[in-house]
Parts: sequence; C-alpha cells; structure tokens
Amino acid sequence: MWILVYFCVWRGVKWSGKVVYFTVTFPYVILLILLVRGATLPGAGNGIKYFLSPDFSRLQDAQVWIDGGTQVFFSAAIAIGAMISLGSYNDFHTDFYKHTMIVAGINSGTSFLSGFAVFSVLGFMAHEQNVDIDQVAESGPGLVFIVYPKAVTMMPLPQLWAILFFLMLFLIGIDSGFVMVESVVAHISDMFPRQLYKTKGRMILTAVLCFLWYTMGLSMVSRGGMYVFQLYDYYSASGVVLLWVCFWESIVIGWVYGFGLMLALVSMCCIPFYVVGKILSLKGPLKERIKKAIVPKLTKDQISKKSRNKDGALLLQQIET
Repeated sequence: MWILVYFCVWRGVKWSGKVVYFTVTFPYVILLILLVRGATLPGAGNGIKYFLSPDFSRLQDAQVWIDGGTQVFFSAAIAIGAMISLGSYNDFHTDFYKHTMIVAGINSGTSFLSGFAVFSVLGFMAHEQNVDIDQVAESGPGLVFIVYPKAVTMMPLPQLWAILFFLMLFLIGIDSGFVMVESVVAHISDMFPRQLYKTKGRMILTAVLCFLWYTMGLSMVSRGGMYVFQLYDYYSASGVVLLWVCFWESIVIGWVYGFGLMLALVSMCCIPFYVVGKILSLKGPLKERIKKAIVPKLTKDQISKKSRNKDGALLLQQIET
C-alpha cells in the first residue's frame, strides 16, 4: 500500500490529481453495486428502516456529539492540514466558497449513501440469524473487518462481493493515505524550498516519509494490532483531539491572522489593562488586592437622601471599610 501511495504523490499534486480520477470515482461504482445488491436481499428493508429511524434521546449524550463532530472533521480532512495544503495549490481567484460547499455536500451525501448500503446488508444479516439489528450492528473497525465480511459470506457468490468490498476499502485507504502524505510533504517543502521544490528532492522526501509511516504501521498489523490501531485512533486522531485543534485553528484564522485584529484590540484591550492597573495600584497580598478591586467604592454624595437611613448608613460604613 505504501509503495502505491509513494507513486501517487512522488511527482507532485498534478500527478496525484490524475490518480484521483480513478481512486475516487471507482469506489462510488462499487458502493452503488453493493447498494443494489444489498437492497435485493431479504431483510434489507428492516435494516434501512432502522437506519432512517434514529433514537433522538441519544442527543442528550455528549459522546454522540463528539463522535458526530469527529466523523465530520475526519472525513472532510478538517483540522489535520490536508485541506489547507491542497487549497494552497488553487489559483488566487478560485471560488473557494463554492468548492467548500461542494466538498461538504459530497462528503455528507456519501456518508448517507453508504449508510443505505451498510444497513441493507445488516438487515439481511439480522434476518438470517433471526435477531434484532442492534445485535449485529457494530461501530468502529468491527463493522468493516468483522460484521460486514461475515454478512458477505452469507450472500450468493461471496468471493465476488468480498473482492468488491475490500477493493473499495483499499482504494479509499489509498486516497486518505496520499492526501495525508501530500499535506506533510507540502508543509516541509515550504520550509526548505530550494532543496525540496525540485523533483529529486521531493521524491527523496516522499520516500523517507512513506518508509517512516510504513514502519510505524507495522505495529498495527501484528497480533495486537487492532488494539494499537484503536488506541492510536482514539487518542491522536479523533474525539476531543480534533475538536481542540479545530477550535484553535478557528481562533488563529479568525482573530490572529489579519481580519481587523488591531482595530478590535483598540477597544478590547482597555478592560484587561484597567484590571491590571487597578490591582497594581492597591496594596497588600494579591488575593486581598483582587477582593478590594471588585468591591464598589461609594461616597455619601452617591447615595440618595431616601437611602440615608439606618440601613443605608450601615451599608455605607461596610462599603467604605
């Protein structure tokens, strides 16, 4: 796989752009074939009905929102540098708003389409085993490597459907792999343009990176590889990690990288400057200074005559002390 990834990106984005025409479009052909086949299986209707009938009470679970955000961020390559790297090759006058809407729409539409293909097969599997769908449906790697392949073995001509299914996964993995490699190569090349903008320098850098990731990936195809894969996926490439990175990217792009920051700071900085100055002007320990700073200071002239009774005098005495 890494040899193929290397030859997809070794000559630059123009070369990988040509490869994409096949590696991106062909999985859609396979997905449609699997969808048509899955829809003709007994029990497929129940699976699709289960897919289109969500449990809205799960929206109260914060983990559902984290998983949903992670899926959207990861599938759209947000917060991992890929979109920024590929977008840097666009012409200056490119309508990136339109491109963003197209990418987001195709991404969500693909997920919706693949849901029909997956749950039609899961409905068939539940029908064959005479169990509820929620007992065969499984999230994560188990769905791809255990549940769906097991369902394929129950179909007529299982070898054909297994080849098509895993060929689709392989091509999707190739696409994800060379996009990630391209994003890293682009960033490093921008740091050393004299050496790495040349074809030979880029080829060497790409080879080194592919070999490095190949050696790292060996741990994920060992006997305990699935555990290593899930550990790495959970802690480094999904969940709060992606949300955290994307949050700070938004802050940097929206508030630091131009966009009238100095004009905004003219009025915004007055408050923290006054707070720091007020605390520095008081005496005593820091905790006592903060306590004094947040207590209002009123004089007799600032209190109305109506309020100057016994309670008002007591209040004034407490404020002044």
